[in-house]
Amino acid sequence: MKKNRRLIRYCISAMFLLISKWNWGQQPTEMIIKGQVTNEQHIPLAGVSVVTPNGTGGITNAKGAFELYHSFEDSLMLTLTAIGYEKTIVYIKRQETHIRVILPLAAKGLDQVIVTGYGKSSQRLSTGSITKISSDVISLQPVANPLAALQGRVPGLIINASSGLPGASMSVQIRGQNTITPNPNVTGMPMDNPYFIIDGVPFASQNSNINQINSMVSPGNSNTWGNATGGLSPFSMINPSDIESIEVLRDADATSIYGSRGANGVILITTKKGISGKTNVQLNIQRGYSSITRMMPMLNTSQYLQLRREAILNDGYTLTNVVGRNGYAPEILIFDTTKYTNWTQYFFGGTAKSTNANLSISGGSINTNFSVNVGYRKDGNVFPGDFSAERGSAAVNLHHNSNNRRFFVDFSSLQSIASNNTPGTPSLLQAFTLPPNYPDLLDPEGNLVWQYKGVNLTNPLSYLERIYQSKNFSINGQLQLGYEIARGLHIKSSMGYSRMQGSERSLTPRASYAPNSTTLGAASFTNNLSESVIWEPQLDYNRLIGKGRLNVLLGGSYQDARNTGALLSGSNYANDNLLGTIAGAGNITATDKFNQYKYAAIFSRLNYQYAGKYIVNLTARRDGSSKFGPGKRFGNFGAIGASWIFTEESVLKNNKILSFEKLRGSLGTTGSDNIDSYLYLSLWSPTVPYLGTIGYIPQNLFNETLHWSVNKKAEASIELGFVQNSLMLNATWYKNRSGNQLVTYVLPAITGFRGITSNFPALVENNGWELMLTYTTPKTSRVVWNSSVNFTIPKNKLVAFPDLHSSSYNNVYFIGEPVSSIMAYQSLGVDPATGLYTFTTADGPSSTPAFSQRSMYNQLDPYFYGGWSNTVSYKGIQLDIFLEFKKQNGFNYLRYITAPGSVNINLPAVYMNRWHQEGEQAEIQKLSSAVRSPAVTALNNFKNSNGIYSDASFIRGRNLSLSYTINNKILKQLSLTHAKLFLLTQNLFTNTSYKGNDPETRSLYSIPPMKNITFGFQVAL
Repeated sequence: MKKNRRLIRYCISAMFLLISKWNWGQQPTEMIIKGQVTNEQHIPLAGVSVVTPNGTGGITNAKGAFELYHSFEDSLMLTLTAIGYEKTIVYIKRQETHIRVILPLAAKGLDQVIVTGYGKSSQRLSTGSITKISSDVISLQPVANPLAALQGRVPGLIINASSGLPGASMSVQIRGQNTITPNPNVTGMPMDNPYFIIDGVPFASQNSNINQINSMVSPGNSNTWGNATGGLSPFSMINPSDIESIEVLRDADATSIYGSRGANGVILITTKKGISGKTNVQLNIQRGYSSITRMMPMLNTSQYLQLRREAILNDGYTLTNVVGRNGYAPEILIFDTTKYTNWTQYFFGGTAKSTNANLSISGGSINTNFSVNVGYRKDGNVFPGDFSAERGSAAVNLHHNSNNRRFFVDFSSLQSIASNNTPGTPSLLQAFTLPPNYPDLLDPEGNLVWQYKGVNLTNPLSYLERIYQSKNFSINGQLQLGYEIARGLHIKSSMGYSRMQGSERSLTPRASYAPNSTTLGAASFTNNLSESVIWEPQLDYNRLIGKGRLNVLLGGSYQDARNTGALLSGSNYANDNLLGTIAGAGNITATDKFNQYKYAAIFSRLNYQYAGKYIVNLTARRDGSSKFGPGKRFGNFGAIGASWIFTEESVLKNNKILSFEKLRGSLGTTGSDNIDSYLYLSLWSPTVPYLGTIGYIPQNLFNETLHWSVNKKAEASIELGFVQNSLMLNATWYKNRSGNQLVTYVLPAITGFRGITSNFPALVENNGWELMLTYTTPKTSRVVWNSSVNFTIPKNKLVAFPDLHSSSYNNVYFIGEPVSSIMAYQSLGVDPATGLYTFTTADGPSSTPAFSQRSMYNQLDPYFYGGWSNTVSYKGIQLDIFLEFKKQNGFNYLRYITAPGSVNINLPAVYMNRWHQEGEQAEIQKLSSAVRSPAVTALNNFKNSNGIYSDASFIRGRNLSLSYTINNKILKQLSLTHAKLFLLTQNLFTNTSYKGNDPETRSLYSIPPMKNITFGFQVAL
């Protein structure tokens, strides 16, 4: 019995021992796991989130190291995420205590890096509305101005070229016109410029022209026609090959961190940085050929002479060769009536050749990397003569980390020097309107011809005797220092400097005038200097809290911007040899300018990401501006943005169709101080001398109440990804309201002032939809197809303007209508009975309506716009096609016709469809050669009617490129690491029914955007 009891106790003890041993083997064990995370170049990555399935984890330090204290059984799953790198999952076995993880770069898709205000993010984690254009896209376009590379590619962004000539200015607008002005922009060209930043340094305030002499005259002024270049763009100084990416920030969440400067959106330009590793040397050479895209055909000789005879007959005159007498017609009675010259082809039909060369060197070690890019570009011209624009550029970027990777220094610098001698005389722009049988402009020896059979001639080639030269120098640099004070806590300081310096000279010798003219030579000289210094200290804190990641940013900004310039004009030069000096002028006038702007701000941002699916972003900023008086200089702005990634919820996490879904929204305010400096002060300016003494006149009234205007922004968006994100859809609704408008209120001339700048309670609203759809074939496909289409439907209206009916804007703006709306006569076309333009009046159709018979015309804003991009790749061959489209109205050619039927003015060929006799239906009224006649009166009224507007919609083949990348076998034989041959085109075709030259510039007297074909190659050692 005792033996049995002992046996039982032994078995029970053994069983409990086995059970305890089994439990011990299955019980989780707490262990310390250490690891390091690097990129594919084995460089440590800081700030990588390392998270376990229950949400605990940590962030890698400056050396890429992390340390976890965790309990697990046989294995543990870790999820590693970092902005700009693919999400990576690793499994650790129980016996592993040290691991090393390499994160692959996310070149495309949801996790690629996008630059934000004072930071970086990704499309997956972003709470703001940001679109990125990468260097890969920019390199496909043979453009000299990087703004041209954005046309049609970004939702909500409109960019229009003022001209197709080298260096021409470009207007930029994000999500509509926010402000009202005393001179409404009836041309449809944007007025509210975004805030431009290059590597953290402000650049090109208000996108203003960098030249003064040849700045474009407003197309809205019927007495002037602008000039050939439309002004020189500051971005013509930037080499597109130096750019790594351009980010366009649109909503409050993305822009409010910039406070008042982000009221109209923000465009961030990031230059190329070095990559640690083997030194890479790359050479890119391009040769291009450009020609005008689209010009209206003009009447030939027989058609023109028929038109002239008919106009004179309609007026009841008799043909005569006596100058100044009614019916004067030298084209019929004196010029060769069998001669024909296509003056459009003569003046604008040349081929402009361009050369573009870029050399880049980059590389470095684990701690230090560098990038150096130098470039040269020369663009010719289509005009007769030797004219061109040249630019030399250099970009330097340096980055260094200390061995412990706690200290870093970044330095970037962009420098360029440019010259441009493109002529800008109105006579050249209008030269294509010479009669087709006009005499030759040059004699056999190449001299200007000023007379033909006793008739004095106008010679547009006189610009060949004149000299215009613009020279500009630009530098934009930033130095940034940073140090990790403690784990996750960094202090940074960014210091930037921007300088734009230019000079111009315009020489008009006596030889450029007719020999019988008494006008003497004249010259103008200008110099202009704009420079800005900015300092921005920052404190950044980043750590995991619970299942979330917290990032806190505190910073300040101080900017001092100054602009100085002078214009010297001289006339009555006794000798053309003295034109190069102002001292040789008989009469001298001089003006100068000085403007200083100081800006200070403090800002903060708090970003919290919880469980990889809930994201909240808070920003706040307090701005101070020197443009306002004491007590009014500071304004407070802020925003909140939030995102919810649905597909991280357990219900949707493993579904095979919907791979990504995010709801995103933002709400916030930005401000604006977009007025000239010193307007709150009482300003005085000198007058012309009187009895030898300079006097003074008041220029501006004192206004201590000037303060910030406020722009309130709201946005809601949904982002969807299907089938492993091969198909992505982004739909965004936005509403921006700009109130407390800063307006120059027009005053009666009797007050002695043109106007006074003040705050008005007017409220302008922009709302609309932005859609983007992208498709990418699976990675396993042999043929890769990437397609992307963006579509914007905007709407603008004036919501409120108290006491509008009693203000000077009573007939300028209209409640509930777009701010671009105008008062115009309602055209009824040509009256078949009289042959005159007629208009709607209270008493019936009339060709002479009263001023009060005007009504509102509000169809000047685009109805919709966007672009469609396609890239197809197979092995080393790649084809890229990009189409831009826009539905809009705009000025047609009739806007610019002043006197159809007048002497020595040819007309577009559409004038063959004019009224000839009673009862005839025609688009164009009867002709008249008289200075004053019923037809001329009707025409003047027509130019103030809706008849000068018509459909200006278009589909433009903005880019088409074909490239071949040479395979590795051949590269090894050539001792190269990379080589590519390519063909690039720009503006290859335009499909439009527009009644004019080009639907983008919408002017009869500006050069359309150029059609360009470029050949080139790229090699890398």
